[in-house]
Amino acid sequence: MRTRTTLSKLNCLIITLGYFSIGGIWILFSNTLFTLLSNRQPVVPQFIEMSHWLFLGLSSSLLYFLLQHWDSLQPKSDQPLQKLNVEMKNFRDYSAAAVKAGDGLALMQEACQLCVEAGGHRMAWIASAEQDKNKTLKQTTNYGNVGCFFDNFDATWENNDKGRCPAGTSIRIGESIIYQDLLNNSRFKHRREAAKRCGFGSCISIPLRDEFNITGALIIFNAKTYAFDSEQVKLLEEIAGYISTGITNIRKDKEHTLAGNEHLMLAAITEQTAEGVITFNTDGIIQYVNPSFIELCQLPLNKIIGISIHEFQCSKNNPKFYQAILAAIKANRPKAGHFITRNGNGDEHDIDVKIAPVFDASNRVIQYITTIRNSTKEMQLQRYLQQTQKLEALAALSGAIIHAFKKQLVTISTNSQEGLSASNDNASFQEKFLSIFKATQNGHKLVEQFTAINQQNEPPKQLIDIADIINKCVVALRTNLPSTIKINKHIGSDLGMIKANNKQIHQLIMNLSTNALDAMLPTGGVLEISLFNLDSSNGNCQSQEGFPKKFLKLTITDTGQGMDRNELNYIFDPFYTTKGQGEWQGLGLSIAHGIVKNHGGKISANSILGAGTSFVILLPQEETVETCEAKSEARGQMALA
Repeated sequence: MRTRTTLSKLNCLIITLGYFSIGGIWILFSNTLFTLLSNRQPVVPQFIEMSHWLFLGLSSSLLYFLLQHWDSLQPKSDQPLQKLNVEMKNFRDYSAAAVKAGDGLALMQEACQLCVEAGGHRMAWIASAEQDKNKTLKQTTNYGNVGCFFDNFDATWENNDKGRCPAGTSIRIGESIIYQDLLNNSRFKHRREAAKRCGFGSCISIPLRDEFNITGALIIFNAKTYAFDSEQVKLLEEIAGYISTGITNIRKDKEHTLAGNEHLMLAAITEQTAEGVITFNTDGIIQYVNPSFIELCQLPLNKIIGISIHEFQCSKNNPKFYQAILAAIKANRPKAGHFITRNGNGDEHDIDVKIAPVFDASNRVIQYITTIRNSTKEMQLQRYLQQTQKLEALAALSGAIIHAFKKQLVTISTNSQEGLSASNDNASFQEKFLSIFKATQNGHKLVEQFTAINQQNEPPKQLIDIADIINKCVVALRTNLPSTIKINKHIGSDLGMIKANNKQIHQLIMNLSTNALDAMLPTGGVLEISLFNLDSSNGNCQSQEGFPKKFLKLTITDTGQGMDRNELNYIFDPFYTTKGQGEWQGLGLSIAHGIVKNHGGKISANSILGAGTSFVILLPQEETVETCEAKSEARGQMALA
């Protein structure tokens, strides 16, 4: 500061000395110059030359004084305007920092303080135009308030007496309003007494706006009347512009941040949801799929993203699903349905699908989104329950019929035996009675099969090793096995025991395996029989109420001709068969279902036409604590050996 003052004084001295030097040269040589030009003798009285030098000295001193004190001699009324101009640069920097920090209130407070302290005004405040039914004006912030103006403050931006104040009027018409003489302005009569108490003489109200609407106003009061000239108004409107821009940018940043957070949240939900999600644009190009869809579809990502929905492999494998997509695109309306789909591995699934267009703000379709829920397990459970209900209904209906039928068979069988004994001499009669007797024997077997389905007479159960039964069944099956069919057996380690009837479990495995072998004739194939713990990660016994409890998973799979979904729905029904008429009674799978149910287990089937069929049986383990400990001890001895 001292250097700047010294430099200013030096500049003033240099200007003064320059002025004095030029004036001196003029005094010394002006007479000579005029004498030469006029061809006359110089006549210069001594007193005239001295007066010239005196005038030059006095004018130089006055010039130095004027230059030195120029700033202090400017009109006092220009000082607030200059100060406000200087402070505007700092406010620009502050407004940028406030926008970056997202602090809109701090920006408005700083603007009000700037108007009062740098602009020389009495008070500044910012009104918010509320969007309520009364169009209320709300004070957001103020600076310089003397504590009286906002007492019992009640104003609106409605077109009424309360709304004809500067703030309400500028918000309503969207222009700056200046009241140069508040106390004599009829439009300010509603707040005239408050202005008089606070010492306000004039005011200006400048609207604040965003891209679409006027959101409020900056109102500034000055103690003097006619305090707002054109330069003042221009600067104050610039401040209001910074406020409007800053608040708009802060709001946009918050909206973008909120939208970004919502987008991230939705993206996380979409990534984690069990439902498959796939989106494609209006040209049918797939843009996004979530992990659940990839798992369901069983295709690598590079064979999905960027592929046309019309060329998509899962679309080609599932024509009904594809037709639903086309219908949604054509109608531009949501479509929903249940479909049976085949993935990249050829496995079939039940899926519930919703296809919907996505519209932009102008109601134009920009993309389509498809959600796919894998309902295979639900449908399997539903089919299992339906099958169980049908068999229970059959049991209830057939119980009495079986009992009465057995009585009739006993009567027929007894009479046929007596007829055989009485017709020794008549070969023709003997043959007829023998035929009757054989028919009654077949009837007895049919009754036993129905009894197995209905489980009216529950056979005794004991702890058995199902792996041993599987080994015996495989040996029996291989006895008459054609060379075109191969049997593979996979039995896990540390398998538990099950409480079951040995004969029924043997019948269960043989029925399912025989059906599988028949399905592979005459072309041949592979029969897979596997047995594992449901959770085979360890062989530890898990006790519940003193007894271990877990499941064994028995799977019997063939590579035969398979079945379609319609056939799969009826395979456990009594007398239903996929074989020709007269080839089979159609009770094998019904009996298998009854055996599994009688042992507290579950049986399900999955089949692909032309690829094969797989039966999965879950049987509960009921291994005693002693057996578990014996197995653990045996494993320990083997490890030591």
